[in-house]
Amino acid sequence: SVYIADWYRHSIAVLDTAALKVVRSIKVGLSPAGIISSPGGKLIYVANRDDNNVVIVDVTSASVVDTIPVGKAPFGLALSAGEDQLYVANVQSSSVSVIDIASRQVTREIEVGLFPYAIGYVDKHQRLFVTNQWDNSLSVIDLENYEVIDTIDIGEYPEGIDVHPNQDYVYVANWFDGTIAVVDSNSLELVETIKTGEGTRAFGKFILSR
Repeated sequence: SVYIADWYRHSIAVLDTAALKVVRSIKVGLSPAGIISSPGGKLIYVANRDDNNVVIVDVTSASVVDTIPVGKAPFGLALSAGEDQLYVANVQSSSVSVIDIASRQVTREIEVGLFPYAIGYVDKHQRLFVTNQWDNSLSVIDLENYEVIDTIDIGEYPEGIDVHPNQDYVYVANWFDGTIAVVDSNSLELVETIKTGEGTRAFGKFILSR
């Protein structure tokens, strides 16, 4: 199955990939944006932008099993490799909420740049890369100390972010520049800017291994 966040119906549509049709709709909260599945596929985490919360959906029962208040206007999500923490970009709070999955509580609120949109998680360095729309930058968070260790200028109005399968590079879609910024996750340097087209946007995964 494929799970699709329906912003206007405030629900998650469940698409049967064999029949190629929507077979179920799960009510969540107002304006669901970011959505991410647990590795085992039993749970789905959904950021409700206009409810300022994240809900946990049980796939088997197709129901919300918990609601966690976060910052203002949550959007992008990332899940740690061990599935013990969920990271939430709060657009209008200019922060990242850290949710402990076991207790289902926010344990930290990390200040980043203006209007954070999406998050890339790099497991081998234990770092988060957060796109800041209004600052034209990328905040780098060290997950050992839960603090911003660098801010990288990457292009105008960065939005979507994805991590290369080898985790050496992160890619950022710069909407107003019409470019993809390539950042080295080891040196934390902008190593390349790829010209694409006008209105270059992305959300979720857009880098495929070959």
